[in-house]
Amino acid sequence: MMDHSECKRQYVHTGAAWYAGTALNRPDEIDEIMIGYYHPDGGTTGEFSIRWYTLGGKAVPRLEVYDDAWNALQGFRDVLDGLAELREGTVEKVLAILDKCGVEDATPKRNPLQVDETVCPTCGQTYQKARGE
Repeated sequence: MMDHSECKRQYVHTGAAWYAGTALNRPDEIDEIMIGYYHPDGGTTGEFSIRWYTLGGKAVPRLEVYDDAWNALQGFRDVLDGLAELREGTVEKVLAILDKCGVEDATPKRNPLQVDETVCPTCGQTYQKARGE
């Protein structure tokens, strides 16, 4: 059995991430949430996804998990119980279940290479904040 003890239960909502435009590039794939056990220093001990595809003209969610992550899936039984109660699995409803179950949102919403510039209201000069702050 995989040891997830040093990891956090987290999710990444691809559609809300800074890289969404390049990550969701298949015509039939609408959105995605990656869910799993993530180590604070990087990496995962197991993850799975819920992806929304166009099916019959509607956005339909599909749970996807590789066999090496079945153990991780079992650790999210509370999330699965919440999903079982849904009549319509919208992205917003799934995110609400994840939040209710205490799964941490780890979605990177800001590009780490993005440089912010500020204009001084007094002199009009443009400057960058140090260390990307």
